[in-house]
Amino acid sequence: MYLAGVKAEWGTKFRGLYFTPRGYKEGDIPDNIRGVIYCDPNLAKKEKGNTTAIVKAGTDNKFIYIKEVYVKNTTQGTDLAKQIVLMQEDNFWHIGFDGSLQQAGMWSEIMKLSGYENQLISNIEYKSYRVNELVKTAQYLWDSGKIIFPKGFKDTPMGELFLEQVYSFTGKSNARHRKQDDAPDALCCAIQFLFEKGIAMMRYILS
Repeated sequence: MYLAGVKAEWGTKFRGLYFTPRGYKEGDIPDNIRGVIYCDPNLAKKEKGNTTAIVKAGTDNKFIYIKEVYVKNTTQGTDLAKQIVLMQEDNFWHIGFDGSLQQAGMWSEIMKLSGYENQLISNIEYKSYRVNELVKTAQYLWDSGKIIFPKGFKDTPMGELFLEQVYSFTGKSNARHRKQDDAPDALCCAIQFLFEKGIAMMRYILS
């Protein structure tokens, strides 16, 4: 599902340090891949602040396939829960949330309100990944053409917004662009989550 985003023309936005258009690849997404859904949630008041970013990523242990993304300012946790349920499918049941175990109670209540509690709660794992420690692996895969997006992705409103944030990413220590780092955060963490769950094998993907 692609929603309204912001058009990003390369050369008119701030250039980041890790991901460039040269490494961006599109292609066919295999039907039988296994994968994960990773969410960097943000419930911004009055549509301000950071965005929520969700990355649905799978692999055949040759490439990382970004099957679907969601990037949006959101004010309703129930809307976020619904979006994740819509993204779930066979072989994409592992869900990672950026956050601590202390947030599990809050999200449990949100899932109850959304009506999707039974479909989500048991599958959510709360992660506190350090993105600065993960970005080099993601950058290597990106530059090597190992990360594949669906054909036509960059020309969709959601794809344009997602790539605008990815191309401008400078790392977590750069306060100037911290409010535009949710998409690259979710990308890096989704890749790590694939490795952690044993779905992607690093020795094959990085070879």
